[in-house]
Amino acid sequence: MQYYRTIFCDKTVRNPLICSETNLVELRIWDKWHLARKIFSIGKPFEAIDKKIIFRSADEADDGEPDDVLQNSDMVPIFSRRLVRALNEAGIEDIQYIPIDVYTSKNELLEGFCIANVLKLVDNAFNYEHSVYERYSINDERVSFRGKMKTPLKYVLNQKAIDGLDVFKLAPTEETFNGTWHFFVSERFKNVFTKNKFHGFSFHLIETV
Repeated sequence: MQYYRTIFCDKTVRNPLICSETNLVELRIWDKWHLARKIFSIGKPFEAIDKKIIFRSADEADDGEPDDVLQNSDMVPIFSRRLVRALNEAGIEDIQYIPIDVYTSKNELLEGFCIANVLKLVDNAFNYEHSVYERYSINDERVSFRGKMKTPLKYVLNQKAIDGLDVFKLAPTEETFNGTWHFFVSERFKNVFTKNKFHGFSFHLIETV
């Protein structure tokens, strides 16, 4: 089976809705500078909270048509109702869907959107020998970055580690500063997306060995 890296904010509608405001930080469940608080990037189930998660357009110019993968400045994967339904009907597993409220700048509620929390983290999937990547300087002023691997220029994955999976992230290791930002999908996932003409993702074919 072939595998792909998902590319956000691509193959979008002509005039997309763009959400640049959210209450994730206010709710203390998201901090883009600290991996431990990137709740939807660490492959753990999200426990229900009392308050509703909100995403909102900040400007009337951004009040366009929502993509099936909603554009947002925090790059949180947010799926439409029809995309969630299609993935469920296809038996795509390992995603927790968290209902949220999406508003335009005029405070119009757009229903049916969910954060797609990818739960499957895979160890030993990244092939260091064949992938292309750089490292942060050992003198980097950010101590936690020193010597760590940057986002790879080319991903090559070990086929045996991912066989049979439809959606997953790479488990972080001592080599990586942030191994879980991107997620990967199977050809089956991609076919569901493309055959239904959904918008908001493109797919980059990944080499496997």
